[in-house]
Amino acid sequence: MSSNRYLRAGIIGGGREGNAHARVYNELDNVRLIGVSDINGECDESISNTYDVRVLPTDDLLDKVDIVSVTVPIEFHHQIASQAIDKRVHMLVEQPYGLNTERGRKLRRRAADAGVVFQIGNVERFNPAVRTLMDVVTEKEVIAIEARRLGPPVDRDNRLSVVQDLMIHDIDIICSMFDDDVVSVHASGTANGMYADASIKFENGIVAGLTASRVTQQEIRDLSVVTQDCTIFVDYLEQSVDIHHQLMPEHIEVNGDFRYRHESVIEKAFVESTEPLNAELTAFVTAVAAESAPTVTTEEGVRALEIASRIEAAMETGAS
Repeated sequence: MSSNRYLRAGIIGGGREGNAHARVYNELDNVRLIGVSDINGECDESISNTYDVRVLPTDDLLDKVDIVSVTVPIEFHHQIASQAIDKRVHMLVEQPYGLNTERGRKLRRRAADAGVVFQIGNVERFNPAVRTLMDVVTEKEVIAIEARRLGPPVDRDNRLSVVQDLMIHDIDIICSMFDDDVVSVHASGTANGMYADASIKFENGIVAGLTASRVTQQEIRDLSVVTQDCTIFVDYLEQSVDIHHQLMPEHIEVNGDFRYRHESVIEKAFVESTEPLNAELTAFVTAVAAESAPTVTTEEGVRALEIASRIEAAMETGAS
């Protein structure tokens, strides 16, 4: 780690995500952006010119930094993460970070042995609406969860399945609510795998339904949690949390007639206004500085990968 009071940061991978990470690092007081490395020279030049940093080969960049964001395509995650571990560089790698569970487990063990802080990038964990949800459900008896992550086709080369690319983020959020194992998985898909629907049941009896799509024209990112006394609805895009309470039914007298009334009340929870990516990278930097476990660990990343793999297998057979 740098002997200075700031951490030296690098970006491996240009494009939209790399540029976003560079912007946030440049805004943090205790971080100094050093350079960028990518296979696409145009992306490198964009970050380099905007933030006045050098474009370097990956090995050279890793020799000069304390922390790095890995935003390269998924097929390069294992290679870049391995290089960072060899150089003892702390890293944040976008989910899914190993593409398969075995590679994910090996990277986790290697990082732990090397003392490298290894945070998995799931920016939705840092969505202020999700953080509010976690506070609300703490004292609730959860019965069921439903998550939808739908949108139109993307204009980028994406070789990941819709489960690995989209659904995995909701898998991670749901798993972060409790530690119970998954006991059954049912799933189906259509539109050449561009639309997937899954149902999973946990050992504690909670069931979760997840839908992901790249063929839905309207962009939808939401999650609902059914509990014994209310339903909590989270809108990721609006960063809002609505709590639907059901009042006890009663009979009332209206003009001499007794009528049955059943009302519900919607409570809007307070959601702090924060940028999820800024919160994510701040948490990563804080974990590195404190030499502590990151908010989203590699163990959690592997768990999400395992469930995603079971869903994909169930899409072929109908059950897992």
